[in-house]
This record gives sequence, structure tokens and C-alpha cells, in this order.
Amino acid sequence: MLQILSSTHDQKLESFDNILCDLNILFDDCLWDFCSRIQNMLPELSHDTFKNELAYTFYQHQTSTIRRVKCLKQILK
Repeated sequence: MLQILSSTHDQKLESFDNILCDLNILFDDCLWDFCSRIQNMLPELSHDTFKNELAYTFYQHQTSTIRRVKCLKQILK
């Protein structure tokens, strides 16, 4: 009986972990999509416009998409 209850609990935890993993993947996909699109619309902004160095890096034309995603993740933390 204990084994049945234990295995059900483990299955629920595994299912919950899978859902969280799926949500993390979806969130990362959204960040990648946003960051890859925004680079086409950005005006050139001066460094003194920003208080946050990560925000300044994010908005630079030469910043790669992967760097933008990393900056945005750090800003959102």
C-alpha cells in the first residue's frame, strides 16, 4: 500500500517537473522570438540614456540575439 501511494506521489512530482520544464522552454522561446525581432526596430540610443548597463547592451545594434536574451533574462531576475 505504501509503495502504491509513494509511486503516485512520485508520478505527480515528475508530472509537475515536466510542466515547469515546458513552461521554461515556452518562456525561452518567447524571449528568443522577441529579441530576434526587436533588433530590426531599434534606434541608436546614447549610453547616458540608460541607468542599467544590461539595458544599454540589450539595445545596441551590434548585440547578438543570444546576448540580448541573456541580458533580458538578467534584467527580469
